[in-house]
Amino acid sequence: MARLKTNTAVTIALGPFVDATDGVTPEVALTVASTAVTVVAETDDNSAPTLVLDSVAGNDGTNTLAHITGDGAGYYSYTLTAANVNRLGRLTVCAIGAAHAPVFREFEIVPANVYDSHVLGTDKQQVDAVEISSATAAADNIETAYASTLAEESAVPAANAPVWTKLNFMFAKARNKITQTATTQVVRNDADSAAIATSTVADDGSTYTRGEYV
Repeated sequence: MARLKTNTAVTIALGPFVDATDGVTPEVALTVASTAVTVVAETDDNSAPTLVLDSVAGNDGTNTLAHITGDGAGYYSYTLTAANVNRLGRLTVCAIGAAHAPVFREFEIVPANVYDSHVLGTDKQQVDAVEISSATAAADNIETAYASTLAEESAVPAANAPVWTKLNFMFAKARNKITQTATTQVVRNDADSAAIATSTVADDGSTYTRGEYV
């Protein structure tokens, strides 16, 4: 099934148009005004099909049926407007006329990003992580951790704090100034204007102990 790009005018090929009597002979010189084209759109949401075009004459100025120059197999071009394909899902084009057998062609209308990446190769398939484990919050948290600019932590993260908060604190502890006396260790902020974390320290000659940061 060929794909069409949503909300984008396109000229498609229809055929082969063959003689209505013998069902074999290509029709390459039809009077297109005598051929009526119907277009029906379907979706997968259990709604009724939409009649996009209803028996429109082939010589219509907007949706025009025309024999493809040089063709000998009975193929014609047909114009669909952007409004005709301003939807998603399946689309069936049917041409009926007394001089030829019925002609059908089915299409799948897809989002612009899908068409451009799969058919034209001018874009990349969008694969944004909208949900993780059926939760949008999880995806948002990952975006915050890896794609956002995080402000420096101003205090010690809680034991159950998000992982990016804990990593941010570890980075500050590895990068920033640390002062220590005989009894206290202090992690300073980047500007060295305030303390981020403070811990008690002790050394009894055999064991060095650093208390929990607060």
